Amino acid sequence: MKKIWMILNLIFLSVLFSACTPDELIFSDQSIAISSMGTFISGTVSAPQSTWESTYQEIKDMYELYHKLTDNYGGHEGVKGIYYINELVKTTQADQTVEIEKALYDILKLSLELHVLTDGYFDISIGRIVDVWKELIDTYEFPGQEVPQELIEHAQSVVENIPVIEDAVTLSTESGKYYVTLKYGAKIDLGAIAKGYVTQLVADHLASKGFNTYLISGGGSSMLYGEGNPRTEDGSYRTGLINPQDVINNLDVLGYRPKNYGIYTSTNYNVTTSGSYNQFVVSDELMYYHIVSPKTKAPANYYLTVSVVGTDAGLNDALSTALFSMPPEVLNAFVELHNLEVYTYLFNNSFESYNQTSNFRAIS
Repeated sequence: MKKIWMILNLIFLSVLFSACTPDELIFSDQSIAISSMGTFISGTVSAPQSTWESTYQEIKDMYELYHKLTDNYGGHEGVKGIYYINELVKTTQADQTVEIEKALYDILKLSLELHVLTDGYFDISIGRIVDVWKELIDTYEFPGQEVPQELIEHAQSVVENIPVIEDAVTLSTESGKYYVTLKYGAKIDLGAIAKGYVTQLVADHLASKGFNTYLISGGGSSMLYGEGNPRTEDGSYRTGLINPQDVINNLDVLGYRPKNYGIYTSTNYNVTTSGSYNQFVVSDELMYYHIVSPKTKAPANYYLTVSVVGTDAGLNDALSTALFSMPPEVLNAFVELHNLEVYTYLFNNSFESYNQTSNFRAIS
């Protein structure tokens, strides 16, 4: 009889403890869906339901903070961000020094370091020049529309009179405070780094909480992956490199899903792509789009897309933009010097790879 009671007690305790497993030990897929920074951030994270609500709010707060700090199109009450700085210099017609938050100081610091690293191909101070081409492109509702050559010539004449100012942005610190100085005639535009930068901060934040299984799409152009994907045997994640020519060939097909020219499979990595195929106009068989070379003050026509593979989404966001404006011989020397894994899609409907690894598989 005693033995029977012991067995029953063991069964009872086993059921009791299994029923009372702490929620923080049960991981499940949680969704990310955030409209911020002029795009849509989406993804999934493996995390406990009990703590996800607070973590998700922290993620949304991070995107909202950097949206306000880096927004180039409108001001935000009480925020001395990029819009505030640009407007202050424009209205006073003079150089201005502004005290800023450390968060903005840090992204500006990285941007200036990348300006030096890329020999000026990444330049956050040419916002006025970028605006001229954006205004032209945004005039047309659909991508790929034919533009009269006189409109291109007008844009070129306008940007010719806008100088690329040397050392347009400088940073300083004093007594624990952070400052930026912007020279008159320049305009800061962080659009080529901000989304990737904050998305990397989000991934680092998740990892600090022990949430290492995630997939984050920073607006589609930047994909960031963790590890332990439950849908694959080895825990890897796959991302497709879109064939931009296939997109262009089917612009008039509603809901068309473009083909990939390659698949990349790995863990703990980022793929960021800069491309011209989503927002562009055409004139005399040349494409004009929003990525502008600081060297020529105009869009280049070397590649349809440039994809950079690495572990830092902010760094790759800026590098893909810089590489997009580099002539092939300059790009080749740069990626070899810095050992970057890069894929460029060309106008002849083929791609070039640099420092290609076995993680990449071409699709014929």
